Amino acid sequence: MRLRSTWILSALVVILLAYIGYSEWRTRSAPHAEVETVGTFDPGKVEEVSITVAGLTATVVREGDGRWSLTQPFTDPSCATPIRATRRRSRAARRHGLKLPGVTRP
Repeated sequence: MRLRSTWILSALVVILLAYIGYSEWRTRSAPHAEVETVGTFDPGKVEEVSITVAGLTATVVREGDGRWSLTQPFTDPSCATPIRATRRRSRAARRHGLKLPGVTRP
């Protein structure tokens, strides 16, 4: 009885490995989807970037010295120290009813 169980288990392993190999081969040999380019632009000329997801918009603006600052949904200059900037973002987020991940109130 043990020999029969071993053969059945071996056959199942071979079938499983064959299935995995076939599915991997099929996905790798399938043609990749073409990516459509919206357009080309010079990154140095970008002054403002806005991203809208689920009705919420985040906007960053390049300052005169080349640094980027968040202007929407609240203002956050990039020149502040990290601790002060995090505290400022946390306060501004609470004012707007948002929560920052990983930031808790003591």
